[in-house]
Amino acid sequence: MTTDILLIDDDPLVRKLYETALGAHQISVATAASGAEGLERLKQGLPKLVMLDVMMPQMDGVETCRRIRETYSEPFPIMFLTATDAPSVVRNVIEAGGDDFVVKGSPLSDVLTRIRFWLSTPLRGLPRSVRRSALIDGERDTGPDGKPRSAPSNAEAFIAGVMAKSGVAKAGAEIRDPQVHAQILGYLIGLVNHLTGRGLRQALMFPDRFSAALASLAPETQTAAADLLPKIDTLLETAKVAHAVKRGHSDAEAWDRDGPDFAPEGLNFSSSID
Repeated sequence: MTTDILLIDDDPLVRKLYETALGAHQISVATAASGAEGLERLKQGLPKLVMLDVMMPQMDGVETCRRIRETYSEPFPIMFLTATDAPSVVRNVIEAGGDDFVVKGSPLSDVLTRIRFWLSTPLRGLPRSVRRSALIDGERDTGPDGKPRSAPSNAEAFIAGVMAKSGVAKAGAEIRDPQVHAQILGYLIGLVNHLTGRGLRQALMFPDRFSAALASLAPETQTAAADLLPKIDTLLETAKVAHAVKRGHSDAEAWDRDGPDFAPEGLNFSSSID
């Protein structure tokens, strides 16, 4: 099976809708009517993205996702189709191994945006452990009504501003040391982790925040950072990278406290993180 998306949903109308609508945008879709059929289709070849309904008879989407993750080590993303964005539902699908979700009935333009992101992003290999940590932090800061207790007003502008003031955005093509790229990546993770600790919705936007941060770097550094993403769990064990994560998180906290007037001391990526 060579296809962009495998859609697993027991509703034939939903399968036909997505197959037709996405096909009109040159996105190929294979379908399965149950979790068991979806698992069989995967044996024929892996898609770039799995879209998976939560509520299905016999084997629901959460159990199907668990079995997929137990069977395949490849980091292809899984996007859930949910009836609600309630925190309990979101937590279940992420903990099962999902990467994202869309609420059924969302405008097609919104669904296309999420699908195109996951089909093309270099962050497809981002370890799920990083995003799960962000989700846990977000839940701690979520009120009983499921809404974040607080949220940054403009996350992308904040990332760009902090990076510019700290000198990260000036990290250019002359930086060739992979360890330095790892430090830059760690700093960005620290920034983004602070943002994603503001509620479940922020946590699930983690790839978008990270992508915005990477876009501010020099092209060579972007490429090097993207290559390091699948190895970040190992990199985080190193002292320099762990320190960079803390530094980025600290800068983000200071910005939240002091507002736009906050000016980071700057980072020295020529040798090591102080």
